[in-house]
Amino acid sequence: MIKKKLLFSLIMIATIFALIVPSVFAADNNTITINGNIGGKTMEIYRLLNFDVTNQNYTFTSATSDSDADKDRMTKSQAFFFQTPYAFQYEEGGTTKQATFTKIYEITEWLKKNTNNQSALMAMSEAFYTYAKANGISPVATVDLSGNKTATSYVTDANLKQGYYLVYDTTSDTALSELDTTKSAPMLSVVPLTGTNATVGIKADTITTPGKTVSPETQRVGKEVTFTVTANVPNMIEYDSYVFKFHDKMTTGLDYVPNSTTIKITKTDKPDVILEEGSDKDYTLTYNATTREFEVNMIDFLKWRTQGYNEGTITWTYRAKLNENAVKPGETINSVYTEYSNDPLTNSTGTTEPHNVEVKVYNLELTKVNSEGNILEGATFTLTKQGEGTPIYFDKTTGIVATEDTPDANKTQQITSGSDGVFSFKGLEEGTYNLKEVALSEELAAIYRISAFNMVLKITAEGATLSAPTLEYLNDRMSEQGYVVIGNTKTDTKTQTINGVSITSTKYTFTANVLNTLKDALPSTGGVGTVIFTCVGIAVMIGAVVLFIINKKKNS
Repeated sequence: MIKKKLLFSLIMIATIFALIVPSVFAADNNTITINGNIGGKTMEIYRLLNFDVTNQNYTFTSATSDSDADKDRMTKSQAFFFQTPYAFQYEEGGTTKQATFTKIYEITEWLKKNTNNQSALMAMSEAFYTYAKANGISPVATVDLSGNKTATSYVTDANLKQGYYLVYDTTSDTALSELDTTKSAPMLSVVPLTGTNATVGIKADTITTPGKTVSPETQRVGKEVTFTVTANVPNMIEYDSYVFKFHDKMTTGLDYVPNSTTIKITKTDKPDVILEEGSDKDYTLTYNATTREFEVNMIDFLKWRTQGYNEGTITWTYRAKLNENAVKPGETINSVYTEYSNDPLTNSTGTTEPHNVEVKVYNLELTKVNSEGNILEGATFTLTKQGEGTPIYFDKTTGIVATEDTPDANKTQQITSGSDGVFSFKGLEEGTYNLKEVALSEELAAIYRISAFNMVLKITAEGATLSAPTLEYLNDRMSEQGYVVIGNTKTDTKTQTINGVSITSTKYTFTANVLNTLKDALPSTGGVGTVIFTCVGIAVMIGAVVLFIINKKKNS
């Protein structure tokens, strides 16, 4: 018989993470209410001990009226606790110990003693569940919320007998990853003897898909962007150790800038903490320059719970530089996901869905033609972004913005139209540019004027309000020296699998014709020359009328 003092002590047993629910019922029509982050989960409920209300003690003895299946459950449950040489092993003070029981009071004494030994309570729960599966102990109830991913409460059928119950989270690792949550760990909670129902709360972590941003969102080849990854710091309740990793992959148009990583943990009302890199410090970073894959592995991540930073935010920032591959479709994508511990009873881990961002890079493909649409070879141009002052350097072979890796002999600020009239500027960011014709071949110079003014082109990136980027010509449509006619935008798409997700991206190439006028061509419609010719014509007509009148008078 359990003394009242012992029963009072059992009520004080600490809650742990998923559920052993020691529940004392006064009748056989009781329920267990499970609250918390239970959407999408599956669970099994086992009765470890009966409770004899009359004698106020726990027992393995079943009532005569109990079913054979129920009697079999309790017989096997008793066999679990009274196994020889021991029922299970657990850790205490850094030492592995064996739980040996021959009497029921020894079980309750052990529970009282290990009230604050969370690993011991979890060890008992895991050992019982493993034994139950191996020895055919069926659960008294099951919970299946796989079809209800938003559930926050569940009440079992009102048919539970008085006793001591284990609610075990059986959600698969695959489902946990899809739900971005963790498996619940064992929890011990005694319901007062006067109660008829039990209420327990699962406190499984919700692991959100990491956020990822890039700044700026559109960038030129040869320049850097900053990536920022954010994730929540889990609660990590009941874990002896905790795995937390970032896995990040960039495509071939991006190069990691060495030593540009900063990781910090923040929480409201607590000072920000900048983490240190090193195997004996806060994290390690591994980067494979060939595959462009990162792994950021947190060391002793559990300490941030101890220091009160659980439910805070961890932020990882680093820089990457765009290389010549950035002009191709799909080569400026960055994808990240989080790996995390999802079961305090095992070493298993789960992963979040990846979060992908793409740096926007644009190409200009211009064609030099005359007013009749004939191709003109040998016209030379520069391209200057407004606000920069000097023309951009390009690789004269590829037309891609020059980088520090471009040989000096290949760098040029002047691009010349080829035999097809085409000249290209590749690897540009959003912005307004001055296109200027600076030279013509000797053959062209004999016929055409140089368009020695700034032809202003504006690239506007796609974004929240724009489904596709645009190219605009901001000058007057026509001038005496030349003009630009915007053409169709070319698209090139690529579909690839990154971090297990299929991603389709589009590269946009703007096209336009750049026109010149002949040296001796008549002025354009609306030009000043039209006014002069009109005035002269009117004067001639007036003069003719005057001469006609004078001659008529003389004849009269």
